[in-house]
Amino acid sequence: MLKVIFKRKILFIYIPLAVHWITIFILTSLPGDSLPEFALDDKVKHFIAYFVLSFFLTIALKVQERYKKFKVHFIKFAFIITIIYSTFDEIHQAFIPGRSAEILDWIANLLGLTFGIYAAYRFLLKFNTTDTLAVGTESE
Repeated sequence: MLKVIFKRKILFIYIPLAVHWITIFILTSLPGDSLPEFALDDKVKHFIAYFVLSFFLTIALKVQERYKKFKVHFIKFAFIITIIYSTFDEIHQAFIPGRSAEILDWIANLLGLTFGIYAAYRFLLKFNTTDTLAVGTESE
């Protein structure tokens, strides 16, 4: 299964990652009074958004072939990239009418991205092939 996903990584990994990331940006850029309503708590929405983002980003960093350092240290870079984006996203919301930057939202983002990275790692581990999880073991 993992070989099929890796072989068709644009369809199964890169496109969902890009669509989700763009969706997060659009939704967090909308004024507070024009947001679509979902029957979920705000913190749960943050958790889910960053869980999905970090899940796909972690796998994308592992399957890409262009940057060896990202491939080898995919977990570390997924965490760094998503925590930086989450921080800027919360700050950016302070400038949107009807929105605010909240530390509890950022904590929900942090928890979501941490669990998303862990879930991606477990996903890759479950379908491990010979080179799937050489985490930080290749020479740089």
